[in-house]
Amino acid sequence: MARGMFAPNVASFGFGLFFATHAMSVWGGAFPLLPTDFQTYDVLITFFLVESLAFCAMLVAAMGLSYFRPALLRHRSSVLGSPFMTAGSLCLIAPLYVEPIMMLCVVVGGVLLGVGSALFFLSWQRYFASRDEERGALDLIVGMGLAAPLYALMHVIPGAVAAFSIPLVFIPLSEVCLMDASRSMSFDQPMFADEPRRHRGVYVHALDASLKSALCVGAFGFASGVTRAIAVRDPAMGAIVNGTAMAGMFVACVVLVWLWRRHSFSFDTSALFRLVSPVVVTAFLLLPYLNETYLHWFSGIMYMVFSFAVMVMMVQCMQAARNGGIRPTFIYGFFAGIVYGLQACGFVLGYSADALWLQASPQLATFALVSTWVFVMASALAARPSRETSPALSQAEFVAWERPAVAAAG
Repeated sequence: MARGMFAPNVASFGFGLFFATHAMSVWGGAFPLLPTDFQTYDVLITFFLVESLAFCAMLVAAMGLSYFRPALLRHRSSVLGSPFMTAGSLCLIAPLYVEPIMMLCVVVGGVLLGVGSALFFLSWQRYFASRDEERGALDLIVGMGLAAPLYALMHVIPGAVAAFSIPLVFIPLSEVCLMDASRSMSFDQPMFADEPRRHRGVYVHALDASLKSALCVGAFGFASGVTRAIAVRDPAMGAIVNGTAMAGMFVACVVLVWLWRRHSFSFDTSALFRLVSPVVVTAFLLLPYLNETYLHWFSGIMYMVFSFAVMVMMVQCMQAARNGGIRPTFIYGFFAGIVYGLQACGFVLGYSADALWLQASPQLATFALVSTWVFVMASALAARPSRETSPALSQAEFVAWERPAVAAAG
């Protein structure tokens, strides 16, 4: 395959720009470019609870609409993502000028950002699924790789300028890229033409086949939520955690694309989870005994692993939609709803520790034990035998783009 196929295009740039702005707007629990004295405990926990609830609710709603009202989602692009995210970001800036209504702005901003982010993810997922299997997955991976330098660029811009540039320039630009890329979508494909209620058994089978993978990725989401909530109690440390996660994700995307060009392989989420979980559990159990530097690095690495797992999740969902003739917003809404719901639970657990446990219970030890329990339960579910399913529904497959010269000659 020509090297030009791996170069960024409108779709990969647009998705990378969205992912970077999503990280800037949401990962910190509040808009990271605002002054740190604005990011109090009440503001952060209120924002994250509202944002995560709105985000997951939108995913579940999309899943329901895909099944019961599929015609409503048969359009080229969701033009609502950008206005929601723009308005949500501006709501978080407003308290700097009208402090008496701070909490109202935080709640409204959280709802708008949650709904807008979910609409963007759903629209990009549907677009990637509509492409041929290799092109869609490649645009997704290149886009997530581009998110890292774009995220770094946003930090180079002066904070006061970036705070307004993100909602007024970067988010609308991502929407324009999505709309332009979506012009090539074909709705004649089986996954878009399908009437889900006529094939209820197919959809039930898809949910059953995806549940294990969703719980495994969700366990990483829970762990990343817990560790990151602990690390960003000092808002100034949020940049370190985010930077570590973005840098790691960039390296992971580069390595994945390099391997994909030369080798065929697949990611069986459940099998990989069983392989990696003992390492993660051991790292968690070291939390009470090592210093804050370890905590911050571990948190960044966990977020990197989670971001990579999310990328594999999106590839798996788009392949399941294409190969199974399943609505892409349905399978993604189910998968992502579980994953991000568990991540939200982890963040709330980590951030609400002061209110949830007595002084006599060491917090880090409690986090380690609870997270270990989550991983053990997920491992037990992943190890359970299940009905025979198609690999397309239970793993993400990558077929080499470049064939060996000897094979080509034969």
